[in-house]
Amino acid sequence: MKKLIKRVILPLLLVNWLWGIKVKRHSLFTRKIKVGFGPITSGENDFAERKWRIDPIINEINRMSNRYVAGFFISPKTMKKFDRIIIVKKFTSNFIPIIKNLKGKKKIFVYDIVDNPNCAKEYRSYLDTPEFTDLMDGFILSTPLHKRTLKSYSKPSMLIEHPVINSSHKTDYKNGQEIILLAQGYYENLRNLKTVESLLPEMSRNIGKKIILIYHSEVVFPQTEWTRYVKWTVDTCFPMMNQADIAVTIKDLHKLHQRTKPSTKVIAYMAAGLPVICSPTVADRLVIHHRINGLFAYTNDDWKYWIEKLAVNVQLRKQIGRAARASVIDRYSVKNITNKYLHLLDQL
Repeated sequence: MKKLIKRVILPLLLVNWLWGIKVKRHSLFTRKIKVGFGPITSGENDFAERKWRIDPIINEINRMSNRYVAGFFISPKTMKKFDRIIIVKKFTSNFIPIIKNLKGKKKIFVYDIVDNPNCAKEYRSYLDTPEFTDLMDGFILSTPLHKRTLKSYSKPSMLIEHPVINSSHKTDYKNGQEIILLAQGYYENLRNLKTVESLLPEMSRNIGKKIILIYHSEVVFPQTEWTRYVKWTVDTCFPMMNQADIAVTIKDLHKLHQRTKPSTKVIAYMAAGLPVICSPTVADRLVIHHRINGLFAYTNDDWKYWIEKLAVNVQLRKQIGRAARASVIDRYSVKNITNKYLHLLDQL
């Protein structure tokens, strides 16, 4: 019964069966090198790694590559079906003996760090599991800082950003009496915005407009005069961007995990045509050019200055928002990001 659940029922719960059949069909009767992405641990209603690092890359490899065919795995035991295995962020100690066995069969392994060690408790951090990291033949980095954590490994690695997966974007920039600041993500991370939230009444008085901060997150608290909480869903993720005036993201740069965050949100906001204000990570600095296609803020005075400036100047919002979209829409397209994966695979 347990085997039936793992082999039949679990895949149906996690993966749209039509997409699963389509992906598996590509692997039939082919001599191409088979590349497996996984593990898939969440269903269709959770973006996480799947919608940025697994599903679109699989689709694009199968569409464009003459050398590789891509598929997915759910459990580590099914990695044996592939020649090149890309482990995306999550792994457990159960992976290690399976990888050791498959390495003897000339399988090649790549670890895509994403934002590990931000994993559920049952998953492992690569920083604390050298036995796993030693087994990898290459690494996919989400920030240049990952290079430092892997400095003792002389193995191929490549910085691969998260692709643009949102197709809609802002077409109008309104000069209304209410300005919406949007912050998306897990509330644990969004709590860093509490300092900015405390500035909203003063900023609103200064400019004569009401500035509202929307927490678009997994939790919903009672709204206040200055804050609203909207439950995050796959369906509301990108439409919420189109309704906002300014996107904000702040990180505690004193914490290693916050400093090594990838530029996922920043790229998504920019692709939506939003002017972004952020406390930048190293990865964000590769995407945003301050005052041109986005803005950096480090202190309360910075946040007040740029929020007020954007709030009163609709043309500036429009200028930065359009520049932001133009700078990421092609550079981080699924096609261009997939080409980076293919280039790394060729190196291996």
